[in-house]
Amino acid sequence: MKKILLTDLDDTLLCSDKSISDGNRFAIEAMIAAGHYFAICTGRSLTGGMKVAKQLGLNREGCYLICYQGNVIYDLHREEVLFEHFMDTKEALELMGKLSSAHIYSHTYRNGRLLVPGMTKELTSYLAISGDEYHAFSDLAELQEEHLYKVISIDYEEPQRLQEFCDTNQEYLEARNTETHGKRGILFHGVYLQGFRQGGRSAATCETPWGGPWGFGCLRR
Repeated sequence: MKKILLTDLDDTLLCSDKSISDGNRFAIEAMIAAGHYFAICTGRSLTGGMKVAKQLGLNREGCYLICYQGNVIYDLHREEVLFEHFMDTKEALELMGKLSSAHIYSHTYRNGRLLVPGMTKELTSYLAISGDEYHAFSDLAELQEEHLYKVISIDYEEPQRLQEFCDTNQEYLEARNTETHGKRGILFHGVYLQGFRQGGRSAATCETPWGGPWGFGCLRR
């Protein structure tokens, strides 16, 4: 039976210093050598995930990247997008407008780039981690023709304000099937396919090379 091993990056595949342990590297090598598949499943952007995969030597046959909380599936060997799913643009921009009105920073993604409202301390801190390229917009109306993967809101100094926003707007978010989760002052907002979450536990039905039946594993550092 063919198997696929899906793993998150931070605090799962990667150690605290962002390196990969010899044990994890050996497990991946053995699995691919046996003809199975390996997939990074992360909330990071396509660009950010590709950088990590290349650094780890995972841009090879049998290796895939599932990013943006499952909204993109990418073949790391063929450098090809196999599947992508978007938020409703109008709803994404409406959400960003609500966050802005609450004085909470947010940005969104398209084509491997961050779309940001300008250089802020939140963005500076985020870029130090993600290393993503970004494009600044002056008005949300500029993004009306874009296809957006997800929205991120950030408040490192007063992270409780993010939860307060979600509590206040719970009915609004639920009515639009907008799922929100996160940690350490960052929240991810998106309309995700069933089964896809950060550190994905399963995958939605779509055209992928691995098909089924499925075998699941979990890497430990």
